[in-house]
Amino acid sequence: MRDNSTLAKLLAEEDISVVHKKVATAAFDVKRRELILPQWKEMPKTIQDLMTLHEVGHALWTSLEMLEEASERKIEKSFVNVIEDVRIESMIQKRYAGSRKIFRLGYAELIAKNFFKTEGRDLQKLGLIDRINLHFKKTPDIYFSPEEKDWVNRVASCKTEAEVLDTAEELYKWIQDNPEAQEQEQEESMMDSSGEGDEIEIEENMESSDESESSEDETEVTEGAEGESEEGEETEESSEESSDESDEEDEDETEESEATTSGKDGSDGSDDKKITATTDDAYNESSKDLLDENAREINYYQIPKADLDNIIVRYDEINTELEQYWTTTDSEIYDRMKKTFADSVNKIRHDSKKTISYMVKEFEMKKAADLYARASTSKTGRLDLSKVHTYKYNDDLFAKVTTLPGATNHGMVIFLDWSGSMYGNLKGTIKQLFNLLWFCQRVKIPFEVYAFSSAYFRDNGEKRDRNDFQQIPKINDLVIQHLHLLNFFSSNMSTNEFNEMLNKLYTLTTTIQRKYSYTREDRLTEPSRYALGGTPLDSAILAAMDILPKFKSYTGVQKVNTIFLTDGESHPVENYVTVSEDGEKIYRGYIDRRSDTVITDPVTGKKVKFDYKKLYYNDGASGKKTALYLELLKYRVPNMNIVGFFIAGEGRNGNISKSIIVDKFGTGDYRDSRNNEIVRKVRKELKKNNVVVCKSAGYDEYYVLPSMDIDLENKGIEVEVGASKSALKSAFKKNATSKTLNRPLLNKFIGMVA
Repeated sequence: MRDNSTLAKLLAEEDISVVHKKVATAAFDVKRRELILPQWKEMPKTIQDLMTLHEVGHALWTSLEMLEEASERKIEKSFVNVIEDVRIESMIQKRYAGSRKIFRLGYAELIAKNFFKTEGRDLQKLGLIDRINLHFKKTPDIYFSPEEKDWVNRVASCKTEAEVLDTAEELYKWIQDNPEAQEQEQEESMMDSSGEGDEIEIEENMESSDESESSEDETEVTEGAEGESEEGEETEESSEESSDESDEEDEDETEESEATTSGKDGSDGSDDKKITATTDDAYNESSKDLLDENAREINYYQIPKADLDNIIVRYDEINTELEQYWTTTDSEIYDRMKKTFADSVNKIRHDSKKTISYMVKEFEMKKAADLYARASTSKTGRLDLSKVHTYKYNDDLFAKVTTLPGATNHGMVIFLDWSGSMYGNLKGTIKQLFNLLWFCQRVKIPFEVYAFSSAYFRDNGEKRDRNDFQQIPKINDLVIQHLHLLNFFSSNMSTNEFNEMLNKLYTLTTTIQRKYSYTREDRLTEPSRYALGGTPLDSAILAAMDILPKFKSYTGVQKVNTIFLTDGESHPVENYVTVSEDGEKIYRGYIDRRSDTVITDPVTGKKVKFDYKKLYYNDGASGKKTALYLELLKYRVPNMNIVGFFIAGEGRNGNISKSIIVDKFGTGDYRDSRNNEIVRKVRKELKKNNVVVCKSAGYDEYYVLPSMDIDLENKGIEVEVGASKSALKSAFKKNATSKTLNRPLLNKFIGMVA
């Protein structure tokens, strides 16, 4: 089935949702601003376009207040439906002239498919409301008496909801008061319009219809003048059928139907046969027959608009909070250890200075080489005077110009895992991060660093309430869950702010790591809101949908390099925004894991679809859902690299388990013997390069690392006394290579932006 979401949104001029569900007919949910289209066995283009246009008309012009007023006034629902359909279809055809053809072709196909149950029936014997319905559904040769034409014109002239309700109410009362006159006027109209032969046919058909009144379901077929067949049940609107007791009993049995209200004449409907638009009811029944019962239920959710002011904890706020906490809670220890931690940061900076300079040089060389590789040479219209003397044997006498393409302006945004399992790699990760930041400062690459945390909470504790939202709540949006982003670093920081944060973050990570080491040494404590927590990676990606376009805009960079660094899979995003039945309360609903799920980015219109149940329960399910969110993120932010670093081991040895290797690189079946060879090759690669590339995680590049707690200090060059020049050269090269390999975060980033 074609996706008409974009068309519907353009026509409706608002961000409505278009969903496909197991419903009999198209509808528009005015509360949820949701256009619902059925999951049919077949859906021709003409019909789908017609339904989309029709329901968009309801989205634009049918209010919830109108429907509520119709119910309060007890106006027959099918009458309101018919007349309101005329109004909104007229308005949408006036606004979009090209839609007239769609309505004409669509209704022609619906009539051909007998959706209105009109095949073989004398349309002139239908009640007035049904003939009005068919007339405006582009059915030809529908006749009306002069008085009936007044009603047709009145229906066509309805411009407001109030006029629709008044017309529906008054038309219903008129039909109640004039059943015999209505039938007589039908006959006169047909005799005036069709001639003598048609008059005979009418009389014969009238006789046959009288004979068939014993049962509503029994059909009597009579030959007319032209051999047409008629159904005896067609005159159910007549006074004779209204007085038929069996018909009254049948109606009573179906009082639960939506179209069972009597006219507003003070009666309770017990003495009068209720009048409905039978063609409207027939259409609804026909739609049910086409419903694909075997279709899987589909749940539709959208990417939310993140409340970044709430989610992001700015670097100046972090500096202040940490300083206040340590000076008040652990003042004595903090005063004693503050200088020690600052000296440690300075040592890391000093030890990395030469390596950073070397990598800056490598970066500039790679960038220059790339530029010249893409350089183009072209001839100018000027003679090269130095070549004129060679004119007898050289045709190339014109000057040439070499054009170098402009260098792409890069920026970096890194999202750092602040979960409990990171404690063993946290200090090494921070050292690697420092190296990367110093490099970015040297080559003037704008950057932002966020740690995604589920433990942080504001002083007032509002995030501990599950009914609070970290986004602008909108029905059917995914819920950003348990997330705050600690903005540790930014290229917008002053030098003092940057250096202060280096010291603060090193102090914090050292404190956390010592906490988990269970040592009895005298140590600082960390503020509870900065403690390690869960892994809200997917929620961080949802927030990045808004963060990255803003970063690109205010920095002016052409290409964003987005890095996600984590040591585990994401906690699931398992809630969406829903509303109570009375529409008064917005709250969190749980995603239905039994159905297919479609997630749409309302900004780009990009969709991803997956079997939530399959992804939820199977191995590697979390990573596969993360890959889908990354796909939407890439589509949201053009010209972006998304790189993942997965820390699979701990400590300086960083041994990676077989299960992790099989999960990231294996065949998908843990019992498959081929995985043994895969594990062997991966471990060999890790031993050689300290990193191995995974191709199937949704990132542009995904690096699996044994550890981040790698010794970054300079160990010098080890050579034997009297070594040859080649040996010295080899030692220098090995030392430089070691420095880069021991800094995989920096090394791989340089490769991306060079």
